[in-house]
Amino acid sequence: MSLKIKEDSKSQRIFVWGRKIRKKWIWQLVVSLWVVILIWVLIGSESSLGGMAKNIITSSLSSENDWTPAIQEVISLSTGDADLLEPMVLPVSGIVTQNFGWSADNGNQENGWHGGIDIKSQKIQPVKAGAAGIVEEISGDIHQGYQVTIKHNAELTSIYGNLARVKVSPNQQIRQGDSIGETGKGEIHFEIRLKGTSVDPLDYLRSSRADV
Repeated sequence: MSLKIKEDSKSQRIFVWGRKIRKKWIWQLVVSLWVVILIWVLIGSESSLGGMAKNIITSSLSSENDWTPAIQEVISLSTGDADLLEPMVLPVSGIVTQNFGWSADNGNQENGWHGGIDIKSQKIQPVKAGAAGIVEEISGDIHQGYQVTIKHNAELTSIYGNLARVKVSPNQQIRQGDSIGETGKGEIHFEIRLKGTSVDPLDYLRSSRADV
């Protein structure tokens, strides 16, 4: 008799547990349906909120919206390579005219990905190496602007674009703060890549950023 009571009690607990799961699942389904209905009503309305919801959904599903950089950024941040966070110096003193990440293109009102920061500085100013390393590549020309790539270690590189003049050579060993070139009329593009993926350069600069 005692064994039968225990079995009945266990069966009752399993039955109650199953009812709770089914009840929770039903409530989740009801809430999800209401959310879908609300979004559908907003999209069909002529209100500003409805237009905003429509634009967000359209932008998210657009084939022109490339999510790869954002995904790569998340992957690179989750690798746990804190020891690679080498403090750097700002290549040139000036105003940051464009930040790292997604930004609106004033021409067509669409979001665009910017893999570094652009710094507006005075003409004919020295461009400094953010950290010690070896000049890996020099590309470009006087008309389009020169680009210098410096390899700091096996994982970390920095890129300096739109230079008017280059003062270094490929495979040259340089120290932090060494002049690698000069600014021209436009902005200097400064980019940092960790394992081939662009990351925010401001995270790699020293804590003192008074000149940014």
